[in-house]
Amino acid sequence: MAVQQAARATFGRGEVAEAEVRWLDAAEHYKRAARHDPSYDTLAKAGMLLQRAGRFTEAIAQKEALVRLVRQEIETDDPRHGSALNNLALSYVTTGRYDEAGPLYREALQVTGRAQGKQHP
Repeated sequence: MAVQQAARATFGRGEVAEAEVRWLDAAEHYKRAARHDPSYDTLAKAGMLLQRAGRFTEAIAQKEALVRLVRQEIETDDPRHGSALNNLALSYVTTGRYDEAGPLYREALQVTGRAQGKQHP
């Protein structure tokens, strides 16, 4: 219980720093929150803000952890599943890891198609 409370408080500090456009501070808070509580929200925010702060290696580590979590705990017809795959692929492209990005993009398209339907724009 104490760990979850600490994670929530740290996540809240990240939200404040993000609102104040202090990307690096927000990234650190979210990364710390993800260490305490590696949930979808904490890992996604940590990856996104680390990427925004230019800390690509750390961002990829958070996004890879998120994809592992999603594959274990979230249904493949959930839009968050496709989003996590797509965001990791984007980070791979940013760092020149194109061979790893391609399969993730294709998987994200399949997942998103199942989640939102083929007719969704």
